[in-house]
Order: sequence, then structure tokens, then C-alpha cells
Amino acid sequence: MTVHVKQNFGRGRNFNMEQRAVIKFNAKLEETFRSMQQVYGSQCLNRTAVFKWHKRFLEGRKTLEDDKKSGRPILVRTPEMIEKVRDFVANDRNASLKMMEEECF
Repeated sequence: MTVHVKQNFGRGRNFNMEQRAVIKFNAKLEETFRSMQQVYGSQCLNRTAVFKWHKRFLEGRKTLEDDKKSGRPILVRTPEMIEKVRDFVANDRNASLKMMEEECF
């Protein structure tokens, strides 16, 4: 297998997609993981993530994208919510985060 070394690795979504593509198109799992460690160094996906993605591709997964998340979004940042939190803090500066969560969310 030929390993091409890239410089100036960026973090984030595209970087993860690149590593998933490497996993998808390499057949031997251990060899793939070792090669990725050589190329990506400390920014390599961890062993568990590499093995999970490899299994997904073996089971027929086609896409590199994450699965859609269900449930409540982690971050809710709207002008209305920002104003609600500001009002809460202005009215009671000693309130706990738990109280704010119950009141605002």
C-alpha cells in the first residue's frame, strides 16, 4: 500500500471524512490502522473509531457521513433564547445553572 503524507492537517468534519475514506478503501484492518497512525500521527482517529468504521463499511455502508442524530439538539442558539437567558440572569444573578435550565428550556 502506498501512503501519501499530507501536511497542515486541519481538524473537523472534512478531516474525519478523509480518514473514513482511507478506512473504506483499504481492506486489511490492522494494516490500515498502522498506516493511518504513520500518516496522521496524533490526529489519527482512535483505534476504536477505525475499527467501528471498518465494520460499518464491511456491512455495506456506502456513505462517509455521520448518521442523523435524533432527539433534542445539543445547542440552541437563537436570538429569542439568548434574550431569555439574559433576562433570567439580569433578574437573578445568584441562580444556578439548573434553575436556568428549568426556566429557559
